[in-house]
Amino acid sequence: MKSFYENVFEFARRGLAEIYEEHGGMLEKTDIPSAVQKAKAIIDSPVKEQVFGCSGDFTEEDYDKLEKELEKHFDVKMDLGSVIQGKEQQERDTEWYRKSLKGNPDRFYWNRLRKFLGEKKGFPLEVIRAVGEDTDSILNQLGNPKQEERFSIFGMVVGHVQSGKTTNYGSLITKAVDAGYKFIVVMAGNTNILRNQTQVRINEMFVGKNDRGEDVGVGLIAPSREKQPISLTTEKDDFKQKDAQKNSQGLNLDNTNTSFLLVIKKNTTTISSVIQWLKSHYKNSIAKHAMLLIDDESDWGSINTKTDEDPTTINKEIRDLLKLFEKSTYVAYTATPFANIFIDHRVEGDLFPNDFIYALDTPSNYCGAQEIFIDNPEQYLVDIQDHDEAFPLKHNKEHQVEALPKSLLEAIHVFCINIAIRHLSGYENKCNSMLVNVSRFTDMHKRIDARIADHIDGLKQDILAYAKLQNPERQSVLIATMQEVFSQIKKHNPKIRYSWQEVLEKLSCTISEGSALIVKAIHQKTKHPINYKEDKNIIAVGGLSLARGFTLEGLSVSYFVRNSTCYDTLMQMGRWFGYREGYKDLCKIYMPQETRENFAFIVECVDELMQKFIEMSQDGSTPSDFGLAVRQDPNNILQITARNKMKKVKSITLDLNLNGVSREQADFSHQPQEHEDNLKCLLDLIRSISSLRTERHGKDQAVLYKGVDRQRILEFVNCFKMSHKSVYGESMWQLIEPIQKYLEEKDQVWDVILYGGRGTPIEKLKEFNINIQAGKRKVIKQNNRLHLQKSGRRKLISKDPEEILLDKEKYGAIVEQAKTTKTGQRGIHHLSLRAELENPVLMLSISTMYILEGDLETNPFGNQEVLVPAYGVCFPYRGVKDQSQLVKKVALNTVAQALREEDIRGDEDE
Repeated sequence: MKSFYENVFEFARRGLAEIYEEHGGMLEKTDIPSAVQKAKAIIDSPVKEQVFGCSGDFTEEDYDKLEKELEKHFDVKMDLGSVIQGKEQQERDTEWYRKSLKGNPDRFYWNRLRKFLGEKKGFPLEVIRAVGEDTDSILNQLGNPKQEERFSIFGMVVGHVQSGKTTNYGSLITKAVDAGYKFIVVMAGNTNILRNQTQVRINEMFVGKNDRGEDVGVGLIAPSREKQPISLTTEKDDFKQKDAQKNSQGLNLDNTNTSFLLVIKKNTTTISSVIQWLKSHYKNSIAKHAMLLIDDESDWGSINTKTDEDPTTINKEIRDLLKLFEKSTYVAYTATPFANIFIDHRVEGDLFPNDFIYALDTPSNYCGAQEIFIDNPEQYLVDIQDHDEAFPLKHNKEHQVEALPKSLLEAIHVFCINIAIRHLSGYENKCNSMLVNVSRFTDMHKRIDARIADHIDGLKQDILAYAKLQNPERQSVLIATMQEVFSQIKKHNPKIRYSWQEVLEKLSCTISEGSALIVKAIHQKTKHPINYKEDKNIIAVGGLSLARGFTLEGLSVSYFVRNSTCYDTLMQMGRWFGYREGYKDLCKIYMPQETRENFAFIVECVDELMQKFIEMSQDGSTPSDFGLAVRQDPNNILQITARNKMKKVKSITLDLNLNGVSREQADFSHQPQEHEDNLKCLLDLIRSISSLRTERHGKDQAVLYKGVDRQRILEFVNCFKMSHKSVYGESMWQLIEPIQKYLEEKDQVWDVILYGGRGTPIEKLKEFNINIQAGKRKVIKQNNRLHLQKSGRRKLISKDPEEILLDKEKYGAIVEQAKTTKTGQRGIHHLSLRAELENPVLMLSISTMYILEGDLETNPFGNQEVLVPAYGVCFPYRGVKDQSQLVKKVALNTVAQALREEDIRGDEDE
């Protein structure tokens, strides 16, 4: 039963939701205060118990809190995801679902889920809207189940850990069934605990019934017997042929209009059993009906870690299952897609997402890795240094835990205090949980469970005996310790308005009760799994079973000591990511400093990869022509994923040192608007430094600007959008981050050269009195980018900056001296020349381009004359002992390797 405060909040939220919907997703400034006043009027009236379902007190502080929480709820923002389509996918009709919506199709399953998410789960309406549009876009990428032609589509949806992927694919399932998919398989992790949890969630979101046949979730919104999906698995049991025969009641895909659902463990025996069951019903492949296979946690278990000819069993069985249907779609869901992108894209029939990748965004109220480990670590993270004796990083299952470390006892006390604060705040019926993950051994979990339970029992006894006495902290060391912990919490969190007396009194009414706070060891053999209807305050102790995919409701305290070195494994263990509405400021994560640093590094690598997906989408690139790479740990301590998943990976080292480097753009966007925006950035820079202009130089009339403040250069670099390849080569784009860092730390002034040309004057450039580079530059279109033709000079800049900046005699002498050396002039004289430079140099040019050859025969810009701005950089050479050297190690997937080899061959040909 909800508390009085929660019922008042729900009453106000529903009223505002109606206004929000009526006004097209908008609220006026006065709407929320009006809703609070309306609630207040009812609270002060005789009908409050009738309206809210219960009675209670409401203080002025509660009204302030209500208004603030309503503001937060309706201020949640969520952008739509980004889609990357494969070459064949781009030729398919990927608007079929949206087209079908114009005919007002039956959307029964989605409509009732949308209502359930809003009315029962209390999702912000903006999030429901975004989930709806995201799943519309994803469903468009799936094959149309009503088309006659066969299809076999492989895609991937990437989200963040604990960000709502289950809600996304649950929504996708409802729409897929509405559209005509008849056979739905969800592969939910590798443990019974995770599979059972997923079955419960899918029952709530799609089936509408539990194992006892009772209406649950969406079934409470709009039960429909004629549209009741047939679930061949239950909340307690995985797929078994005998049970499936019983549950289907003689129905099959041909003689019923309803759909079949299976939520199965990613296990060879289970998948094989499903295949056998289908074959017993259909001798040949299934042609008429479409299948959707959702592979949750797809980077685990599904990847082929053996040979192409003899794949691992699970990988092979997933392929065999898909082949039983002539119309099938495979959608991999993961938050750590490293292993997925490392699949060899050249192997036909494997699970590489050739057809589409969809990168989900997160709502603004999501508390993710970036916020915890990068933006606000001091708010969430607590360093622990006393764990070695109790929880050494390397131990076996026989290790004995003689005593719990002081840091874990403190974490337990913080958790107890959090329970009291949440109860005082009107959330006494919400679940609260604490995570303890310090070992992978079940025997260790049991021993830690017992130690924590003993401490909790002692705490309960002392609170029961002394809490209501005067000065209870003098009667009990445990209470005194907890009081000190509370003092520190309140010192660093001014939002807590309760006194220690109020907290202790509330604790005496909550955790001091026999079963009000329990400790549970969570593992495969757990006989009594967590039941949130009965277990409201839980300390969960576990390892692998508390890692991938498992959700702990109301998680506010985590104690984490693990020695995992894989990016994906470590990130998946972070069950503390997610949504913490109303208690985010109470959340704490106890972990060693080294682990914290590992997480911070991995967060940056994950964010880089997610950004790549967005850039792929913007560039119109496909999964098969855009090389992906993942940054590697320079200290070789962490590894991206298990080594057997990286057999086709190639590692390279990128030397991003700027000392004595000169580099310029060689590839360009095919988007005209991007060039228009960049031209504005360039012209704005020139206008701002016009007073520093010196004489013209050379036949091309290059203009030199001396002593430009580095801040103006930084603004330009940040403004200019650089088209790029992937991170498999040392392109100009690769240097942007080092250049930005250089500008923030070194050399106060730069020199700028605006290269002119002998072409015709351009009206837009009239005020600058310069001509563009002569003629239209020849480029080739490859992989949705324009590259300078690989013959002759692959540069836009017509003259080296040293020739303009240095004295002619000195310049000539250095060049002549280089010619007499055995090594020749190619590298030596350039470094000698750059050693003479006073300042780093920004080189600017403006050209026009046209397509010479490639997969487009015409100019992508049409017949209009398009100006293409570009820039390059040249840095002084400060000697071999320069400390600015930056080296980055990256792991390339097979696509990136192929593109890199293509570039190397092109450079060699040139």
